[in-house]
Amino acid sequence: GHLSSGNGGKFQHPKLLLKAHPTTTSLPIAEIGVGTTGFGIFFILFGMLLYFDSVLLAFGNLLFLTGLSLIIGLRKTFSFFFQRHKLKGTSFFLGGVVIVLLRWPLLGMLLETYGFFNLF
Repeated sequence: GHLSSGNGGKFQHPKLLLKAHPTTTSLPIAEIGVGTTGFGIFFILFGMLLYFDSVLLAFGNLLFLTGLSLIIGLRKTFSFFFQRHKLKGTSFFLGGVVIVLLRWPLLGMLLETYGFFNLF
């Protein structure tokens, strides 16, 4: 067999042409997690722009944490947040999420920010 396909001198192997277009339509979990995390960050920023709207901030926090766990997995998420040397940052960050969910958005975001900088 000839390896030329008659398309202007470009050589292509026939078996390689079959693998060029995947037929799967489902997205991997990590890509869904990236989108969910992106929407979470968008809602957090939009909630801060609208004078710390508690509903948008709470929804953004939940989307962000869900997306993070979809990207790196539940086990790695828990092992990251609950390491002994990161418990202070984790408690402030997750405590801030709870405070935002209880409709104290400014205090909750301050606690989250402090916890975020302690985690990273």
